[in-house]
Amino acid sequence: MNPFESLQPTLAALSDGPEILPATGQAQQYLQQFDVDEHYDRVRTEGEKTVREVLEVRQNRIYIDVPPLPRTSKHLFQYFVDGSVKTFFLGTLVEHDRNTPVLLGQIGAAAINRDDKGNVQIRSEDFRREIIVLLNRKQISSTVWRKAESTIKDVRTRPPIRLVDTRETDTYNRSKLLGRSTEQRSRAAHKANWEMRVLETDLLRNLLARHDESGAYIAIDGSLGKEFSSKEFNRGFVGIVKNFSKDHVFH
Repeated sequence: MNPFESLQPTLAALSDGPEILPATGQAQQYLQQFDVDEHYDRVRTEGEKTVREVLEVRQNRIYIDVPPLPRTSKHLFQYFVDGSVKTFFLGTLVEHDRNTPVLLGQIGAAAINRDDKGNVQIRSEDFRREIIVLLNRKQISSTVWRKAESTIKDVRTRPPIRLVDTRETDTYNRSKLLGRSTEQRSRAAHKANWEMRVLETDLLRNLLARHDESGAYIAIDGSLGKEFSSKEFNRGFVGIVKNFSKDHVFH
């Protein structure tokens, strides 16, 4: 079964009135040209470029040995959370003198559980997946938007589908580092990544309840941005980032 078949009524509603200028040839995967973790770290530490507190014990060593733990050893981290996002540029929707790119996003998040016997599994309740259609709501009429939303409400397939307004602000896209204007496709790709982070935080809430019961810690792939600063996320997990802003100065 084609997982995108249920999108046809929504795309038809968006093109009922407005004109769609399709991507040349076919839908194109939209690849960001910068490292997302590095960019978000730059936004998260805006105005705070000096790092004075290093929690690891230095002992004049650049690297710290992290040997593998055998199954017989006690291990604190039993959950590993990661997300995935892909965006595809479908075309440009033109309505009178307004236009907006239309992007399709596939987003998901999952938690891998390693139990005390060394078994690795993903529970069904630890898996999230969505298909999102991204466009600037301000650039189309309310009639077209409502019609598209109505078609989505009638869809009962999995994964769920929903519209995302790329104009909405979040923790990152209102940063001064983005400037007063942002290219619409890049903003849509960011929104897809942000919606993936929302799935991760929703998953983390459930895992923290298990942490409170068992003491099992969680490792999240990626930096810990401002979305993790509330009191509900004040325990039980760490973020692992492979790339970070090169603007930082360590003292």
